[in-house]
Amino acid sequence: MGFVKKVVSTEGNFISRRQALSLMRLHASAILFGGSLHSTSTAYALDLPAQSLAVTTVNHLSYASQNYKLTRDFYVDFLGMRDVWDDGSKCQLDFGSIESPNSFYMTGAKPSAEPTIAHYGFGLPNYWNVVNQLKEDLLKRPLQGVHPDGEAGWFLNGPSGFVQHIVAAKDPAMFPGAAAFCDIARSKECKDAFALGVQNLNATPKPSPQSFKPLYFDYMMIIKEAYGKGILTFTLNILRFPSFQSPVVLPKSFKKSAIADLNKWFAKNGESALLHDMEREHVIRLIQYLENNETPHAGASDLATLQSDFKKFYTQYDARRDKDFEKTFPKLKEWYNDL
Repeated sequence: MGFVKKVVSTEGNFISRRQALSLMRLHASAILFGGSLHSTSTAYALDLPAQSLAVTTVNHLSYASQNYKLTRDFYVDFLGMRDVWDDGSKCQLDFGSIESPNSFYMTGAKPSAEPTIAHYGFGLPNYWNVVNQLKEDLLKRPLQGVHPDGEAGWFLNGPSGFVQHIVAAKDPAMFPGAAAFCDIARSKECKDAFALGVQNLNATPKPSPQSFKPLYFDYMMIIKEAYGKGILTFTLNILRFPSFQSPVVLPKSFKKSAIADLNKWFAKNGESALLHDMEREHVIRLIQYLENNETPHAGASDLATLQSDFKKFYTQYDARRDKDFEKTFPKLKEWYNDL
């Protein structure tokens, strides 16, 4: 709240958007290099450059987990992250802009270790043009842990002790484990190590949903097991209106697959003490609805009309929102085209 209050003058007048953005950049630089706005005056009293180096992304969080593949698949499957570098034991998951992404660097943890964020990486978009300035500035500051990470990044310990990593915003010399190979960013050793992580990406999970599968229920059970029954609850609300968006409009083969997946999950977890009665009832209700209902509700149009309305709506929706139903739901592509 302290910074928010600074954005409004003492007279209660709002400053301009440009002024606010300038203050935000100054505040972010102060946190990274000096700890707070108040400490910047001390830093610059040391005859340091007055120009800040503006990072633009959380380039990566270095995240160690005991179950690397399960954790990776959760972020891809559930949150739509993109697996862009993966050597089978560690990976880089991107989200947001393709050109200037935010990322997870995900690695396997030792069997007895707790999941942890090892360090934070910040992306500097013009890194190669300012790397000499960055080096000079870091070495002048009273910071611990300052050292290079190959050619494409620098480590430092922030004022609170967290390890931070300033890196090129997007570069083939910056990937999980690059430090061991990329003392020279454009060396053959560095290029070969990078290539190892991109050669099998066709075999890694993709964020596009394939069909309804209760994978998310499995993740929720893992979270409940770790933190207790009350940490979260789920509901399965059945859409009946508008009628053409009801699940009964979908092809029979798709509904049959969903019913099988739900039954399989419920047979495994239905009696678990981690489930609330409401959660059990919602799963049973959805299974029964998919099994027994041929129409969304009394008075609804016939199935052919509903499916025609479904096609018209999503054709127009894709055009308005620049979406693509067939790419999003590839298993429904043939059915959708035949409508």
